[in-house]
Amino acid sequence: MNLNLNSIFLKNQQGVALLTALLVVSLATITVVGMVTKQRVAIRRSANFFSHDQSYLMALGGESWARGVLSRDGSESTIDGLSEDWAQELPPMPVTGGEVSGRIEDLQGRFNLNNLIKDGKVSEKDLALFKRLLTTLELDSSLADVVVDWLDADQDMTEPGGLEELFYLGLSSPIRPGDQPLKSVTELRLMEGMSVLVDVVEEESGTGEQETIYDRLTPLVTVLPEWTAININTAPQELLMALGEEITRGDAESLVSSREMEEFASVSDFIANEALAGRTLEEDLLAVSSSYFGVQGDVRIGDGHLRLKSLIHRDSDKTKVLSREQGRL
Repeated sequence: MNLNLNSIFLKNQQGVALLTALLVVSLATITVVGMVTKQRVAIRRSANFFSHDQSYLMALGGESWARGVLSRDGSESTIDGLSEDWAQELPPMPVTGGEVSGRIEDLQGRFNLNNLIKDGKVSEKDLALFKRLLTTLELDSSLADVVVDWLDADQDMTEPGGLEELFYLGLSSPIRPGDQPLKSVTELRLMEGMSVLVDVVEEESGTGEQETIYDRLTPLVTVLPEWTAININTAPQELLMALGEEITRGDAESLVSSREMEEFASVSDFIANEALAGRTLEEDLLAVSSSYFGVQGDVRIGDGHLRLKSLIHRDSDKTKVLSREQGRL
């Protein structure tokens, strides 16, 4: 009887020892797996940081190249047009682990929204031009009043479509208008009416599609830190149509064809073009050269994509970076 009890006791001890051993092995396995997983995450995070830093440095290299191109152009030419070296898009170039591409855009080939307020007052000439641009884009011209009220410092609503602080504070998610010059085109998203859907212009994308007013407007506008003239050598057709009353799409196409053969050397040469015969234009709103450029660099390394956008100011042959904006896509 004692032998049987001892045998049972020994078997129980062996079972407990086996369970203990299994528990220890399981805990050790879980610990090792956790350590390996953390190590992999750490390695991946470090690789992402390294990839980002590498991409950013490459993008800065592209920015430096663009500044050199603009500086050289400023010392060699008194006009800025789309046939010049700076306006040619940089094709994708292979780098270790990926590729780099980029382009330079003349931001004075767009309408500067901050032009609407000049010396603390509404610039009637710029406002009229902006309203014509909205009409050209098949948008309600009263949206210009919304932008003016966002920019001006007073609380007097601009007629007929202006909206001031009282309106924005009454929204379900209250905000305050800027009441100062815009810092970014994206501020348009905050303004009333900019998210409204409109039919896509047929010539561009066909029928049956829609886009927001913001999406239609942003390719033709910019935000710059001072009043700027529109460069007629780089402005797109829609903006050329908005420069004066009754300038048709055909007239704008003729102007583009003329500058493709030879860029306009002066504003007077532009106004003398036969496509503008009988039209009255505000010469002081126009220019044939530019001081503000946007540089975009795209770097792809592995699965990562970094985009760097830089605002460059050029004075003669000297350039300065005013701001940078980066993002991953």
